[in-house]
Amino acid sequence: MLPLQESACVICRQAIDSSDPDVAEVSKGLDRLIEYSDKYNDTDLKTYLMSKPVTVRVHNSCHRRYTSKGRFAQATCNTHSSGESVQQKLLRSATNAFNWKEHCFFSAVLYAMIPISTSVAL
Repeated sequence: MLPLQESACVICRQAIDSSDPDVAEVSKGLDRLIEYSDKYNDTDLKTYLMSKPVTVRVHNSCHRRYTSKGRFAQATCNTHSSGESVQQKLLRSATNAFNWKEHCFFSAVLYAMIPISTSVAL
């Protein structure tokens, strides 16, 4: 990963063009960036922000994505469950189809297994 610089976005660490309209200097949201860098365990970013740099420039889209509660919940959910196996859903199409000619509608038992003496006379 590239080192943190004042001429680059501190989140994605890509060089920032001065004519890019999606770039902002963060002053009010610095505490929030520090909070989320701690949550993401991004020690490089946290130490850089704690050193109180003169300017902190970020892409607005990077800032929105990085400090979003929903995105953080998704990221933490995906990292915690990555080691666990996910149980596949049982789809109706994956099961054996009901054979109307061989099975009883009420009990799903094979006709061959039902004794003739138990059949009801009309």
